[in-house]
Amino acid sequence: MAYPTDRPEDRPTRRLDPYATRGDDRTYPPPRQPPPSSRPRVNAARLWAGGVASAVIAAGIGIVGLFIARGLFDVPVYLPQHDHTVFNADAVWLGLTGFCAGLVATAVMHALLLAAPRPKLFFGWIVALVTIVGALWPFSLEMELYSQIATALIAAAMGIAIGSLISGVASSAVQRPRIPGQGYPPDAYR
Repeated sequence: MAYPTDRPEDRPTRRLDPYATRGDDRTYPPPRQPPPSSRPRVNAARLWAGGVASAVIAAGIGIVGLFIARGLFDVPVYLPQHDHTVFNADAVWLGLTGFCAGLVATAVMHALLLAAPRPKLFFGWIVALVTIVGALWPFSLEMELYSQIATALIAAAMGIAIGSLISGVASSAVQRPRIPGQGYPPDAYR
């Protein structure tokens, strides 16, 4: 449609519908809506509730591993102290270590979900590397071989549990937006 001038203020922007009821004027063309965000939203409450539960499970794995090593096999389990020395671990310290590791892993996952392009992939690598370091650490100290193996197995079990549980919790905590007319976007946040 040609207009007498090319100025936007001279173009008609409202058209009245003769059959519409009062107040049902529509603007043509309709105002442009910003496209819905295709970035998933993170349900932080669900993520952290699952993270705390995962931390409790990691603490339980550490305590049960300690009881199995000491109670069944009479093998001492050690934790790092300072200056490359160790102390004989008790259930409280081992449980606190697992609990804190679970909370730190939840914080890392939350940050990755908010910022990284493939958060679960990066989280898997981070947890795998930290678990490997935790499992190999006892072999760098002067301990009996059976104590090194027991400590490494406990650290590996705690790391595997933390990684798998928090990755699963993150899957349920991510809410992908539905794009009208297109459905759900592909899951690029694995």
